[in-house]
Amino acid sequence: MSDDLLAVITAMEQEAKAVFPDGEKGELKGLPVLKGTLKNNQPYICLIAGVGPMKAAAGTLELCRLSPAIILSIGVSGGLAPSLKAGEAVVGTSIYSGIPGIESWNESDADAEARKKYLPQLNSYNFGRLMGVAGPVMDAAEKSRMHAESCALAVDMESLAASNIAKGHNTPFTVVRAVSDCSECSLPEVVMKSLDEDGNTRVWPIIKAMLKKPSLLFSLIRLGRDYSKALKKLGEVFK
Repeated sequence: MSDDLLAVITAMEQEAKAVFPDGEKGELKGLPVLKGTLKNNQPYICLIAGVGPMKAAAGTLELCRLSPAIILSIGVSGGLAPSLKAGEAVVGTSIYSGIPGIESWNESDADAEARKKYLPQLNSYNFGRLMGVAGPVMDAAEKSRMHAESCALAVDMESLAASNIAKGHNTPFTVVRAVSDCSECSLPEVVMKSLDEDGNTRVWPIIKAMLKKPSLLFSLIRLGRDYSKALKKLGEVFK
């Protein structure tokens, strides 16, 4: 295992650039990465895996092959706990599985020790349970149901798969998620339709939806504002 390499995995390029705005672009097995050195001279590599558990698993596997000191899954998420607002972040100490066939994950002593050693700045964050799912959670009522079922603070599609791959390769793992849509927020259907498989936004579906329903503009403005808050929070992790 490398004594100092920090391996980071995100789903989307926007997340990676928020965390590492000065990262040098490169590739790892055909996947885009950002590379560089932190202020404490610790080298990092941030792999942009794409959206969803399958891509997260494949990307984490490639990072495990680098034998890093720790793998950090980081990105935006949907809030499940009513107390958690847009722009707040959670360090996951466990991930409840909402995906059949994938086990829930709990932070081990080795995970916690590596997190405290390599990411001590996370000590000031909220700690708690996350929930992993296979698809986007669009509806506020569904978020409420998931919170009641799991007691999770937030939900995402990648961290559960990533955690299981890291665990299977005896690689320390931790996860940070910043809330981009809070528990009472339902997402317009066009939000997901406008994203390609890599998480990049396509403008034309949004324009067409607003032409049919101009009132969508207000929801999209609010969502954009909250998404920016989440990205800003991610950008504070290594400052």
